[in-house]
Amino acid sequence: MIEKYRREHPEVEPSEARDLRRSFKTLCGKAGIDRTMADRLQNHTKGDVGFGHYDRYDYLPGKRAAMAMWSDFLDRVIKGEDVEEPAPEVMMETVEVPEWVKGDWRPPEK
Repeated sequence: MIEKYRREHPEVEPSEARDLRRSFKTLCGKAGIDRTMADRLQNHTKGDVGFGHYDRYDYLPGKRAAMAMWSDFLDRVIKGEDVEEPAPEVMMETVEVPEWVKGDWRPPEK
């Protein structure tokens, strides 16, 4: 599928997985996702011992909220809306966390 698209659109430059990771990280700010959460979403650790070794919490509620913001951002991009700056109400610090994000949700056991 990708090769077919590339043949039909030779003007599109080849890309790699790291290009998607870089684009995601760059656009997180425009989506209103703070840098620390973007790092957590990409499984990056800070240089200190506490962040990478001692802090075992998964931050799942915050990650879910951030991914909901990312989804909303992508919807705006697809609709052609202006996404140069995030609206104040979608900034990570002010976003209202949906009920489904709260709590200790786990996928059903198989």
